[in-house]
Amino acid sequence: MKLNLLFMALAVLLYSANALSQDTSLPYYQIQQFDSTTIEYISSNGDTSYASYFDTVYAPVWYTSDTLSVNEVTAQLYSSGPFFFNSHDSIYEADYHVPNTMENTIGRRSVFSQNIWLGGIADDGALHLTAESYRQGGEGFWHGPIADTYDEDYDQTYNKVWKIDRDSINYHIANYSNPDYVVPYQIQQWPAHGNAQNGEAESLAPYYNVAGSWMYEPELGDYPKIEGDQALFIMLNEDRIEPYHYKCTEQNIGVEVHALFYAFDCDEVPSLNQTSFVNYTVYNRSENNYTNFKIGINTDFDLGYYLNDYIGCDTNLNMYYCYSDSSNIVSQSFGPNHPAIGLKFLNQDINNFLFYSNDFTNYGNPISPHHVYNLMHSKWRDDNPLTFGENGTNSNNPVTNYMYPSNPNDTTGWYMYQANVSPDDMRCVGSLEGFTFEAGSHVVVNTAIIFAWDSTINFLENVNHLLVNSQHIQDFYDGLTNTECTSFSGNQEFVNYSNTEEENTIYPNPSTEAFYVRSGAYGQVSVFNAMGQKIHSERKTQNTIQINSRNWPKGIYFVNIDNQILKFVKE
Repeated sequence: MKLNLLFMALAVLLYSANALSQDTSLPYYQIQQFDSTTIEYISSNGDTSYASYFDTVYAPVWYTSDTLSVNEVTAQLYSSGPFFFNSHDSIYEADYHVPNTMENTIGRRSVFSQNIWLGGIADDGALHLTAESYRQGGEGFWHGPIADTYDEDYDQTYNKVWKIDRDSINYHIANYSNPDYVVPYQIQQWPAHGNAQNGEAESLAPYYNVAGSWMYEPELGDYPKIEGDQALFIMLNEDRIEPYHYKCTEQNIGVEVHALFYAFDCDEVPSLNQTSFVNYTVYNRSENNYTNFKIGINTDFDLGYYLNDYIGCDTNLNMYYCYSDSSNIVSQSFGPNHPAIGLKFLNQDINNFLFYSNDFTNYGNPISPHHVYNLMHSKWRDDNPLTFGENGTNSNNPVTNYMYPSNPNDTTGWYMYQANVSPDDMRCVGSLEGFTFEAGSHVVVNTAIIFAWDSTINFLENVNHLLVNSQHIQDFYDGLTNTECTSFSGNQEFVNYSNTEEENTIYPNPSTEAFYVRSGAYGQVSVFNAMGQKIHSERKTQNTIQINSRNWPKGIYFVNIDNQILKFVKE
């Protein structure tokens, strides 16, 4: 099982030691062992339910969830995280499946869980850190933005996963001005603004401010700002309850994480149709300036049989990955030739990569904030650095930041399969370079989960297939390739701006019929095709103008507004 009995006992002890400090006046759910296979869920209102789950979870309210399912990826997301892990039902269940078109999809998961790890040094020299695995030993994040009061009204507002489709947005843009139009619930309820009287940030979920006011007014044309053909949005904070997770420091960081999960429906590009994207925007809502602040993405790949994971990384592609030879495990096998899957940083460089095993050795599960911070710096639990070669522990070898950085098809390199290290339940941590995270600032990290499977080649050759797909996805993200089915908007920093009077904006983008140009500047607006030929020009005498693109060929265009060039995509 993913969590052994020793760890279960440790988790229960940790809960017991820390639960005394919790505010028990809040509604909460406590999970207790009921018998050897069933767990009893007891809520503060007396309701009871049962499931097979071996851990202790303390939560102000039970989580809500929704599913990303627009292409060949099916991913279940929860309002409080962790991502993909089914904390509702069973420790054996995880909800990231690709391709979802194959037989017995549920029995062949690709990712068990994924989480963001955050930590840095405050002005007083103390480490502030929060991290989770999959509720293994407690929780570090709760739903919603940081606030002064977390009550029932707050939970009703923020204990949600907001799901929205591109088709709904396009329909809204085309029809919001019609007198009989009713704004869809998913657009109406978009959490654009927080309750400032409750200490919440004024700007939360990003949106296009068509109406031009300081409010989110979808009835006047405002609409959510997303990427992809379907997106799920959640907000997380680690401020609500005093930390009791053994991976978290006693001092909160004061961070708020906004995560946008999205995918593209694009049958013509298999690599894109089997990829999901995550945009993380991390806000420092505290008064601390943190130095050597580290952001890590912790992924527990389970590619088929969970005890047969090989892992590696490619520093040139800013990706770490998993491959597996699990053809002998029939019930969880992808067949005789297994796929490969990876986590790729799209707008940041990977600075550290290390694995840890699901055990309690020096190279196993971190059981303190110091251990977590070490992993994000390519150090083992005992503070010794990762070294190049073998299993990464030989002190006579040179120090390195990257575990298994060679392609497993290169017989001269250092990779797990060549190092004769037995596959196991491996967990991966890829981290960014430490930086100064100033109070009131934010940082954006864009990632992609990329899959590759050609059933006619072996599992090592599918790693090469994954590396090729990774470059395809990077080129797509960077706007270097164009597809007939979809494209990025060209702006993946999803920070919201309440007042767009001073912004130069094109929306909707992409579009099929027409698009709007909004700017505080008046003057000439010119549109050029990809060959640099001017195809449209008009004088702008008001804040917003509409340009008809119905008869234009599909492709990329460039709009010159006030000497600023913006990219527009005609679908």
